[in-house]
This record gives sequence, C-alpha cells and structure tokens, in this order.
Amino acid sequence: MAKKIRFSSLQIQIIQQTLVWLLITGLVVGCSAFIIETQSVLREANDIAHTRLGAVENAMALALYNFDNQQVTALFDIFEGDRLFRKLQIYDEHKMLWKETINGTQKPPSFFFKQLLPDTTITIPLHHQPPTFLNPVAPIYVGELRGEIDLYYLQQLITNTGYIIAGGMMFYGIITTLLFYQVLDTAIGKPLSTIVKQLRAMKNSQVKSINLGDARRPYDEISLLIEAHNNATSQIKDYIDTLSQKNRLLEHLSQSDPLTDLNNRRALIHHLSNREKHNQPFALIYLDIDAFGEFNNRYGLSYGDDLLCQVRDILISNLPENSFICRLSADDFVAIFEWQDKKEHLINAMSALNQNAPMGITFSIGVTMYPEDGTNANALLHSADIAMKRAKEAGNACVRTFSPHFERKMHNRISLMTALRHLIEHKDFQMHYQAKVDMETGEIIGCESLFRLSHSTHAAPHEILNEAERTELIIPLGEAIIEEVFKTWAPWKDSLPEGFRISINASPQQIATTDFLHTLQTLSRRYDFSLSFIDIEVVESAYILDRHNAGDMISRLRATEVMVSLDDFGTGFSSLEFLLKFGFDQIKIDRQFVMNLPHDEDSMTIINAIQYLSREFGVAVVAEGVENHAQEKVLLEKGFRIAQGFLYQKPLPFADFITLVSTNKPKVKITAVK
Repeated sequence: MAKKIRFSSLQIQIIQQTLVWLLITGLVVGCSAFIIETQSVLREANDIAHTRLGAVENAMALALYNFDNQQVTALFDIFEGDRLFRKLQIYDEHKMLWKETINGTQKPPSFFFKQLLPDTTITIPLHHQPPTFLNPVAPIYVGELRGEIDLYYLQQLITNTGYIIAGGMMFYGIITTLLFYQVLDTAIGKPLSTIVKQLRAMKNSQVKSINLGDARRPYDEISLLIEAHNNATSQIKDYIDTLSQKNRLLEHLSQSDPLTDLNNRRALIHHLSNREKHNQPFALIYLDIDAFGEFNNRYGLSYGDDLLCQVRDILISNLPENSFICRLSADDFVAIFEWQDKKEHLINAMSALNQNAPMGITFSIGVTMYPEDGTNANALLHSADIAMKRAKEAGNACVRTFSPHFERKMHNRISLMTALRHLIEHKDFQMHYQAKVDMETGEIIGCESLFRLSHSTHAAPHEILNEAERTELIIPLGEAIIEEVFKTWAPWKDSLPEGFRISINASPQQIATTDFLHTLQTLSRRYDFSLSFIDIEVVESAYILDRHNAGDMISRLRATEVMVSLDDFGTGFSSLEFLLKFGFDQIKIDRQFVMNLPHDEDSMTIINAIQYLSREFGVAVVAEGVENHAQEKVLLEKGFRIAQGFLYQKPLPFADFITLVSTNKPKVKITAVK
C-alpha cells in the first residue's frame, strides 16, 4: 500500500527554519553580549568602588596616622548602606583590624559571576605625607583599606536588566515574525496557494494557464514560474492537439485500407467482437474477385487498383445501409449487415452483385449467418472463407453457403498438400513395376512404373497424384519419380532384354514445360542410362492449357530414342483429336474397355474402333487391365499382342520384378514396336 504523504506548507517551513536560526543566532549573540556586558558592568563597578574608596583614602590615612578612632568610625559611616560593597575593612601597618563594616544580603553570587570577575576584593594601601617646609619626606605607610564588592547585588541588577532586554527581544521577535509571516503570505504564500488550487483543479481536466488576477503584482520569481508554466501549458496544448490529430489519423490508418479507404482486417475483428456482445443475428458475406491475378498481369497494377475501387463502389451501392464493409486482402472483401430474413433470400440478394459487376468481372461469394455458422469472429470468418472457396470451386460467379462436408474436403486437401511436400522434399516414396507382356509368347518386353508411398498414410497414391496435378507440384514430383527410375534401373541396363522399355507416366503439365526433354537428357547422362529404355506415357487432360508447347515437346521426344504413348485412350475429352494433332508411337486401351470383354457390346465397338485406328495410324496398342484368358483371347483375335494386367503379374517392388525379368523365358523372342 502506498505511503500517505503528509503535506507541509512551504510558508510554515520558511518561518520554522527562520525562527530556529534566529533562536540559535539570538542565543549565541545574546549570550555573547550578556557576557561582554556583564564584564563591562563588573569592571565599571570595580572602577566605581576604587573611586569611592580613593575619595576617603587620604582622610582615612590621616585618621589612622593620628590613631583617631572616632574619625575612622566617622569615615566608615559614609559607606553605611552602600550596596556596592559587601564588606569594608581597615588595617593598621601591623595588619591589625581596626574597623569592619558589613552591608547587603551577604548572599553568595552564582558560579557564573564568580568566573566573570573572580577577584572582587579591592585593597588600597594608606600612606600619610607629613607636612614639611624644607626637604620633602617620603610618605609613611600607616595601613590599608579593603573593600569587597557585593557581586550578588550586581548579579541582581544585571539579571533584571537581562530579563527586560530578553523580554524586549522576545516581543520584538514575535512582532518581527508576525510581520515576516505576513510579508511571506502576501508575497509567496497566497500566490502559491492560488497556483496550487488552480493546478489541483486541472488534475482531472484539460491543462490550462494560471492567472493570479493581480495586475499590481511585481514581476518576480513567482511571476517567472507562472509565465514558464503558461508557456509550457501552451506548448503542451499545441503538442496534445497535434498528437490527437496524429492519433486520430493513425487510428484511421490502422483500421482502414489505404487504397479503397474501407475498413481493414483489424477493424473487422474489432467490429465482430462488438457485435458478439449484443448477440443479435447478422449476415457476413465473403467476396472474392475471380481471376483477379490474370487481370493484374494482363492490364497492370493500376487497372487492378481501379477495379478494386469499382468493387468497393458496387458493394456500397448494393448492400444494405450501415453495412460494415472491409477489404480483407488483395481481392477479398467482407461485408457485415443486419439480416432477419431467410438464408435463401440472402443468397438471391447476393447473386445480384454479379449482375452489377463490371464487364468481364465475376465474384465468388460465400454467405454465412451469425450465430448459425459461427459464434465468434474467427469461426464466422473461417466459415465464410470455406463458403467462398466452395463458390469458387463451383465454377466462379457463384454464391454458396458454408458446408461442413466441403470443410472436411478442404482439410483433407491441406493434409494431402503437407504429405506431398514432405515426400517431394525427402523422396519418401517408392516405385513398383507391372510387366508388359507379349500375349503370344509370354515374354516380358517392358513394364510400367507405378508410384507408391513408402509409409502408410490416410491418402492413397492416386489422391496424392491428383493433388499434385491440381497444385502444380506434379512437376517437381514427376522429376523426382523420373530420377528414381533412372537411378534404380541404370545398374541393370546390360542385363535387360533387347527392346525392353520402362514406361513412366508423365503429367500433362510436365509435357507442357520447355525443359522436360532437357531433364531426361540430363538424367540419362548423369546415370549413363540410354533414353532408348524409356517410354513416356501421356494422359490427355484438361490440365494441358498450353497445347502448343505440349505438342512441340511430344514431337521433340519422338525425334529422340524415347517412345511416347497415349495412355487411357478413349476416356479423355477428345482422344481422337489428341491422337491426330500430336501423334504417338503407342496407344494404351483403358482398362474399363477391357474389363467388360467379351460380352459388352459397347466395349467391343470401342475395341474395334481402336483396332481400326491403330492400323490406319500405324501405332502399336497396349491393352491394360487384362485379368482373364477370355479377355486375352478377344484381344489376340483383334490383332493386339501387348498387354498388362493381373493375369500376368501384379505390380511388384523393383527387387522382385528384376528377379522375374531375369527368369522369364519366352517361346519366341519379339521386339517392342517403336
């Protein structure tokens, strides 16, 4: 607990200290003056005593010379009642006492007075000068006169005088102190009290100037103090005003977006927290501009800034009044407003935003309601973000609500992304191999490399590959897979059958890159493994956005020793067009057309069509998914010779597969078609 501070008036302190020093000084000066004055009085008394005794010296000497006792007594009577002398004595020349007179109270003086004048006895020798007419005669010693000063009497006189002086000094001191106090109170006390009162009045209010209101006051230190305070107050006011303006500006900048002047994320969180306290339903929408990055790249950043400002104006114009609108990030906006109607009506109302969008611009909008989709700021924003991503995945220009199922899907994507990055960085995967077999001879003429995970995870290999395709991480993953194949097979190149091909599935995104062939050639040199062993399998896919580069790369690959195959033929968007445009060395019949043989008429029709195309285009055919002899028989009858499937061998780790190749003994050796 804080110690209570006791107030002590400055004026009283000055008086107290002045009185203390005056008292000390007065005591020292008074005592010194008293001692000096006492000694002076005693010396003067001694001189007076000498004078009085000297006045009767000659008469006393004559009386003593003449042995006139009556005259001696008469002379002593002169000093009767004289309070200056305590005792008077006369002795003859033989030291015999003739006469003694005692006066006063006979009380002893104080030790102090004895110390001031310890010798209080006056002795006057008596000499008689006989009269002569001729030669002078020396004076005759006849005795001595002794007188003892009454110090007690003098002590009383000096003490009474000291009391009078001390009383006068005390009276003077009191009067002086009162006058001094009055002067201090007028010159210092009252002005300081006024200053203190005004300062206390400012304690809980704005800083103000001090004014004593006395125009006649001299220009002194207090005036300087007040002037300094008022100058400081004026400067403080100016500083506070400037600081307040800057604080308001900083507050605005800290809670607003500098481009659109809308609220920012910080203001949004604060607004949501305040709304939670009222616990009233409201709507929160999350709006994202579709393909905003492409507009920035195509038209420049200034166009993008103008577009963001247009979106701001659209939101202000089309949302309910008093809506809280925030620019959350680059092209993401959040709006909050009162909404008591159904969520379906809210979806319809927000769909109108796309109708008012600038030409060529669409919005993906997520719609949420409080507290239905979230009971706090973070939960509600998360739900709105999930709803917006759901709208974007639905094809842009859509409005969607929050869906727990879609949220789980997004979480699964995040898990897949994490696993994907880990296995790319640590190469935490392995390759299995499934044989390609000549159905007539049973010879293993090649194999397909299949991606497998090294450790068990919650995701399947195809989920990892699909996520890699979607996020464009398929390019570094594909390079890691190709390198793994080269590194694994290079030591066994001399023991492989003639014409043996290892198929590697290449992503359409990889094929569209300009350095794909360079990567293959670099790995071929690094591991001393010829490209004549490699078969690149390409799947037609919507992911091939740059078809020109993809076609150019396929042509460049076919110009080398690399074989290029079109995988899953018949299942793509336009397989025939793909085949005609790019050209391939080999096509693979998708397993879904093989597994229904021989009884499914549609599958037979497609097989017949593929038989015709392979003959017309001069490309080899590989049938995938052969699982029984009936399927094999149909394929042989159609003139197909190469197949792979569980009828021959399931995918095996490399060690098991290389053993299988080494022990494979065909009836008639054939070579795969190039």
